[in-house]
Amino acid sequence: MDKGPRNRENKNMMVRTQRKMLLRVASAYKTVSAVALQIITGTIPIDLLVKERAYAHYHRQEETREVKERARDNSLIAWQQRWESETAKGQWTKRLIPNITQWIKCEHRTANYHLTQVMSGHGSFRSFAKRIKKDASDECMYCGEEDTAEHTIFKCSRWRENRDSAYQELGRELTPETLVMTMITSDTAWKTTFNMIKTIMSAKEKEEMARQERERREN
Repeated sequence: MDKGPRNRENKNMMVRTQRKMLLRVASAYKTVSAVALQIITGTIPIDLLVKERAYAHYHRQEETREVKERARDNSLIAWQQRWESETAKGQWTKRLIPNITQWIKCEHRTANYHLTQVMSGHGSFRSFAKRIKKDASDECMYCGEEDTAEHTIFKCSRWRENRDSAYQELGRELTPETLVMTMITSDTAWKTTFNMIKTIMSAKEKEEMARQERERREN
């Protein structure tokens, strides 16, 4: 329960501190929100973690393992409810990762610079660059469509060969709704999808830098 401005101020201070740490963990752009970073890295919001520790301490006379499991379950339920009610931040991330528990319990899950760009939507995408006033256009330099994370990974013709190769290995095509669910099924599926994303984003970054350099020379 919110007990006033002092509590809100303390909570916001804790969230800001946690966000700074998670930016490094995820190798994320500094524009990524705390709520998205918490999901991507599988890190419980710090205020919920504080409540979890308090709960475990209050019930310390009971069986330790059972108390810790119950406390963690409570945290995950509260976190999921908070995630589902979030309507302003991390909406692309929510589309990819609607179920927190399935995501964080994946033992082969890792955070990485290229994967974080795709999971957050903040990265080498012209729509993002335009939003932060680093580019005048949001058009894909390959096909003219709006250049977003979804367009890059799932639609752009420039990367069709990379997608087709991964889809053949996976035995299925991917959509934003099936990407994460496919990745968490096995270590092999994770590596196949991760390698596709890394290859696409690495090449795209180099080609984007080359495009920017050409435009600078022309101007």
